[in-house]
Amino acid sequence: MLLDKYSFSSDQYWREGEFTDDDGAHGDPKNLRALQAAAFMITSSESQSDIDLIYENWDKFCYFIEEYKKQNPNDPLINDAMAILDSIAPMRGHRHVPNEQLEGWRNSIRLLLAKNSFDPTNNLAEAVQLRRSMYMLQAAQRSNKTGVWKVGDFHISDLRGHNVGNKTTLTSELEFDQEFVPWRIDLNQFDVSSDFTELFKSDVTFPDFSDVQNVTFPDFF
Repeated sequence: MLLDKYSFSSDQYWREGEFTDDDGAHGDPKNLRALQAAAFMITSSESQSDIDLIYENWDKFCYFIEEYKKQNPNDPLINDAMAILDSIAPMRGHRHVPNEQLEGWRNSIRLLLAKNSFDPTNNLAEAVQLRRSMYMLQAAQRSNKTGVWKVGDFHISDLRGHNVGNKTTLTSELEFDQEFVPWRIDLNQFDVSSDFTELFKSDVTFPDFSDVQNVTFPDFF
C-alpha cells in the first residue's frame, strides 16, 4: 500500500490536467486534450443520434483550445482549430445537422489532426489518447515531485503495454478506490463528480530512496 510507504499531504494530489513537471510544463498538454476532443467529434458525428456527443466534444475542444491559446497564442494550431469551431458554432444546439455538413466537419478535423502528425487512416481518438498517455509518463519520470496523479483508465491501459521503468507505479482502479478515496475523504477533498477512478502516481526522491521514483495517475474535464 502506497499510503503505508509514503505520507502524502493534500498538495501532493493532482487531477489529470493539474500535474506539471519541475519546469512548469503540463503533464497532460492542453493542445492534445483539444485534439482528442476534436477526434471524438469524428466518431460522434457518424450518427445523427449522437448529436449531443458532438456538441459535448465541441465544448471541450473549444475550452481546451482557449486554455492552450493563453500560453501559445502564435501556434498555427490555434487558427486552424478556431476555423473549425467557427464553422460549427452556428449549428450549436440544432438537433439535426445535414449529413454533408457533418462530413465537412469530419474532413476538417481529419486535416487538422494530419497537420499535427496524426495518420488520418488510424483511429484518431485512440492515437491522440496514446500520445497523451506517453506525455504523462514522460512528465512523471522527469519530475522530482512525490504524490498521486490520478488519470483516466484508458491511459493506464496504454501504459501497461510499455516499459514504464522504476520511476513509475501504476495502480488499478480497485486499489485506488480502496486506498485513496478514503484518504481524500479524510482530507475533505473527495469530489465524487470529478474523478475517473484510475491512478498514475508521480512520486519521487525520498532520502532513503534516492534512486527511486514511484509514479501513480489523475482525471479529465
